[in-house]
Amino acid sequence: MILLKNARVFVDNEFSEKDLLITERIEEIGNSIDAPFARTLDLDGSYVLPGFIDIHCHVNGAGGEGGPMTRTFPVDSPSLLSAGTTTVVGLLGTDGYTRSPVDLLMHVRRLNQRMDAYMLTGSYQVPGPTITGSVANDIILIPEVVGVKMALSDHRSSYPGYDLLRSMATQVRVSSMISGKRTIITVHMGDGKDMFTPILDLVERTEIPLWHFIPTHIDRNEDLLRSSVEYGRRGGYLDITAHEGKTLKTIEFLTGNGVPLENITVSTDGNGSMPIFDERGMLIRLDVSPLDTLLRLLRESISRNFLKEFLRTVTENPARRLGLKKGRISVGMDADLIVFDGSWNLRYSISRGRLFSP
Repeated sequence: MILLKNARVFVDNEFSEKDLLITERIEEIGNSIDAPFARTLDLDGSYVLPGFIDIHCHVNGAGGEGGPMTRTFPVDSPSLLSAGTTTVVGLLGTDGYTRSPVDLLMHVRRLNQRMDAYMLTGSYQVPGPTITGSVANDIILIPEVVGVKMALSDHRSSYPGYDLLRSMATQVRVSSMISGKRTIITVHMGDGKDMFTPILDLVERTEIPLWHFIPTHIDRNEDLLRSSVEYGRRGGYLDITAHEGKTLKTIEFLTGNGVPLENITVSTDGNGSMPIFDERGMLIRLDVSPLDTLLRLLRESISRNFLKEFLRTVTENPARRLGLKKGRISVGMDADLIVFDGSWNLRYSISRGRLFSP
């Protein structure tokens, strides 16, 4: 049990001077809490916010489009916690052949010793690799699995047809009900011309709800971003890959054109490859997505007076979409918190009451 004293706590969309008593959950919020048996930490006016929930991070490595030397390495929990991420969803990327969900699961369980970590089964390809032999059984039988990954409109995808998409989405839909999870189908969106058409066609021809799908990288080009507006207006969720100087403008563009803020999330694509191809499809170079972009965007949002809007996309919105008791500072919620000094330097990350100092 930890008593956080003299904090400026982000509660109900504003900062208030409060004390917080936490275990794995937030036990009490008050003006002057007395807890003699708790470990007391005087925060001396530091800011306390909900911890980041990163729903798209390549925790066990990614890349490989340029051969073995371009594969990225796994990340550890201190690297994520130092970036303010207290909950993470790991997933595979392009390579569903030499990387496996089994290895991803083992790495997620290792991360769970210090923070909360989940995963998606599958990869770019449909059908993709699984742990138990089926997407449905992975979701039903493995607590850490909260959905599946796939790719559309990308030359690295398997260009799945309607029947394959329907089969996978049906598995996700039914296993979601059986497992009691709010499962997701994370869809890597490429630069192809089909854009959202395969998803919308599936939803129109079946009874599978649109909310199961979360297209990501939706502002990678102007055409895709403009198409995202209509998709979001129809009630679809949209995930933006975090980039300084760009992401906040994308949020403003979407909400300004009628997309509900609660349907927007922002994730890092952390530790994933960012390949650049020429017009012939040949690899020019490959960069690696950083883990700390949400932290830098938080500071940018403060300078632009956009904190409330941005914070929802990386805390409350992903928590609600995944059905997690996280994302808000409220009694009974998981004690997932990030603590900043007056200059907005990260002092502590707290995941389920576990204190980490960068």
